[in-house]
Amino acid sequence: MRPYGERYLLEQPILSVHNLIIGQPYMDIGGKAALRNVKYPNERYIEIEFFRRGWSQSSYFKFEGYVYYHGPK
Repeated sequence: MRPYGERYLLEQPILSVHNLIIGQPYMDIGGKAALRNVKYPNERYIEIEFFRRGWSQSSYFKFEGYVYYHGPK
């Protein structure tokens, strides 16, 4: 965020491609991602966990995340 002089580091989740040879290809995201403030990496960050697609459509596109802020209120 340039107006505030802040920099962030993105730790990306695992991205995989399935059905390249047979069937319709699709991309899937799984694992954890984190977005950290470079100045306060252990005090201000976001963690998001992406869940891989399962056999049923009820498990498609699921994720959960947390925002951590340890500092003055």
